[in-house]
Amino acid sequence: MTELTDLSLTRILVEDATAAITRNRQSDTQVTRRDLVRTSFACVEGLVQMMKQSVNHAADVMELFEEGEKQALSEQAFSVTSRGKVSLQQKFVPLPSAFRLCVRIVGRLSSDFSVVFDDGNWQNFLRFVELRNALTHPKSMDDVAIDNMDKDLCIASFFWIMEAVLEAIETVNSKLKIHQADMRQILEDLKASDAKVLAEYEEARLRLLSDS
Repeated sequence: MTELTDLSLTRILVEDATAAITRNRQSDTQVTRRDLVRTSFACVEGLVQMMKQSVNHAADVMELFEEGEKQALSEQAFSVTSRGKVSLQQKFVPLPSAFRLCVRIVGRLSSDFSVVFDDGNWQNFLRFVELRNALTHPKSMDDVAIDNMDKDLCIASFFWIMEAVLEAIETVNSKLKIHQADMRQILEDLKASDAKVLAEYEEARLRLLSDS
């Protein structure tokens, strides 16, 4: 996806979610409550996906990934067949786990960024996930009944996760700009034939050649 497409999709999802919340406020019924849960959760899924793409790109550029993180973020796993061939498989990562992985990587990028997980917000979000999953795969009447407390919990979780995702993306974009500026400076120094930078470049090039 292009950045423009990502933003357009996010705008649509947020507009749908806020419209569902408004409809429920105007007419608080089980129908509008279920619509609120489904629509706001769809928006959360889109926001976390955008967060994953942003973090994936920045961590790749700045070499921040620890072992296995890139594959996990891309929901990929590799195995070797009996014939010795490498096989790529899609591996589903639950939304809460994907979100926490992104938060961990962004926290590595900036000590100023953090998300509190030991308070009620995180537990509320996990309950939000449970409610949505029950609505998607109902097995009893209880699964499609949303009480007033759960409705309020879903709304609060929706805004909490949105704020966390947007803060994470802002942090990533800010640090990526700094990194790109640093790389630009190195390039300019090389063009200016800075002896020290050229020496560092030559050392790095020789190391790469010796490792290949």
